[in-house]
Parts: sequence; C-alpha cells; structure tokens
Amino acid sequence: MKNLIILFFSLSLISSLNAQDENEDKNILGGSFSFGISKNSSPLNPFLFNNPLSLGSDGDERSTRFSFSPYYGYQANQHWLIGISGVISYQSDKQNTTFITPPGLIISDEFTVNSTYFEIGGFARYLFLPEKKFSMFIQPGLAYIYNLGIGKSPDIEVVRVNKKGFIANARPGAIYKIGNSFQLAATFGYLGLLLDKTTDEMTEEEVDGFSFITNFNFSAFTLGAELRF
Repeated sequence: MKNLIILFFSLSLISSLNAQDENEDKNILGGSFSFGISKNSSPLNPFLFNNPLSLGSDGDERSTRFSFSPYYGYQANQHWLIGISGVISYQSDKQNTTFITPPGLIISDEFTVNSTYFEIGGFARYLFLPEKKFSMFIQPGLAYIYNLGIGKSPDIEVVRVNKKGFIANARPGAIYKIGNSFQLAATFGYLGLLLDKTTDEMTEEEVDGFSFITNFNFSAFTLGAELRF
C-alpha cells in the first residue's frame, strides 16, 4: 500500500512537471527599453504644423529621449505567435531659437518641444525556423497611436498639437535562444500604412492624413529580451 501511494505521488509529480514544460513553450513576456541624450547643431524638427516658423538658431540642440515597449505573446503552434503590445515614449528637444508664432509674435529664447507617444495593439509573428537556436521572423501588427507635441518657451506655450489614428505595419526580425526560458529578439525596421488625424489644439485646425511609411535606419533597430513560461 505504501509503495502504491509513493508511485501515485511520483506519477502526479511527473505529470505536473510535464504540464509546466508544455506551458513554458506557450507564453512569452518580452520588451525593449532605450534611453539617450544627444547634442548636435541641427535645427529643431518639432512634431507640429507648418508653424511656428523658425527664423534661425544660435546654439546646439539638446535632446533627451526614452522608450519602453512591452508585449505578451501566446505560442499558437510551432510557427505562429499571437499577442498584444504597447509603446510609451517621450522626447524633449531644447534649442536657443528665434520663432514667429501664428499671431505674429516674435520669440527669441530657449525653445522646447516635448513629444509623448503611446501605442497599443495586437501582432502576429511567424518564425521560419522555430527549431533552430537562431531564427528569422516576420511580424505584422495593427495598433492605435496617440502623439502629443507641445512647443513652448519658458514663458509661453506656442503650440500644442496631437495626432491619433491607426498604424498597420510589418517588421522583420530575428530570435536567438540563450536557454529554454530566455531569448533575445531584434527587429530591423518596418514598413506600413498610417491613417491619422492631426489637431492643433490652440487653433482647432484639423488635418487628415494617410501615408505609406518605411524606416530601415539604425534608429528603427530594436533589441529586447523575452522570457518563456
């Protein structure tokens, strides 16, 4: 009787471990984070309409930015992963610049453009060689975006613009497996379609946009980590 009880618990433990092993192949929690501070002599390129109009600059631009992109995925089968993802990013650019605002007011001061970006949506990922340690993939997705840009001097807010809409894109990338539960994931740019509406909150002017976008520059390269459980 004692041996039967031990055998029963042994089989139960083995079954539980096997179930955990299967679950480890099903769920993926991942993301990437970036932070940077730069200084260059290029003029401000604010996320705004055609105003305010820059009349010149007399100093280096100082730019601070960070971005966090978490996601969760479920392994539907050997090749396909489906999931949800989000992005939050912030960028602040400062430069001593002379501007003329839409009412005709000339401002010569330190001008700041702060841009906050949010994105949430779903994605699918197709792995070409899932059984290999290194595998390429293609990742299409659809997301809702919201971007708020605020341009101001120390004493006055010159412009406040928001952009919201939907973006459909596809990203090529690669996976490198370090262990059974940990892997690195990289993407190498994207191409897609953007449908949006830009609103100047100060003048209530609205502009509808539809554009085809591509970005395969180094700025679009991402490297993140993924945990399987």
